[in-house]
Amino acid sequence: MITDGNPPTEARNTHLGADSLTITLWLLPLATEPTMFEHKSEPLLSRYRFMGRMLRSLGITYGIGIVSLVLGAVGYCYFGELAWLDGLLNASMILTGMGPVDPMRTDGGKLFASLYALYSGIAFLSIMAVITAPIFHRILHRFHLEEDDDDDQPASGKAPKADSK
Repeated sequence: MITDGNPPTEARNTHLGADSLTITLWLLPLATEPTMFEHKSEPLLSRYRFMGRMLRSLGITYGIGIVSLVLGAVGYCYFGELAWLDGLLNASMILTGMGPVDPMRTDGGKLFASLYALYSGIAFLSIMAVITAPIFHRILHRFHLEEDDDDDQPASGKAPKADSK
């Protein structure tokens, strides 16, 4: 596990095969940790590591969005018999919750539009969950740390007396 947030030396310059495609493996430890978030007994994550976690979440959401948009555009073009630009427009409008632009004239297009609208609702909820989970976890983790600090102090506000035996 990386403790200082910097990529290890051997992971900085890793290449795949003859095409010299550079892979940034310094994010790999974040992806291979057994749990995504730290335990309540662990200290609060540094801002640098938290920003890395947020960037990873945003990357996941962009991936979900792009795959959903491509799936919708291809589906509208194939099943709805629309031009590529019209398929992309319909997919993006449904994905963002605005509603369809072009009416579906084929039964396949109508069935696809129905299924894609249901999928888009689930995709939207998934995207929101992936984006907000690190933020809510950090807030709750900080609250828990403050709560533990309050539990360590005596109720009267005075230091406990030492036993004199």
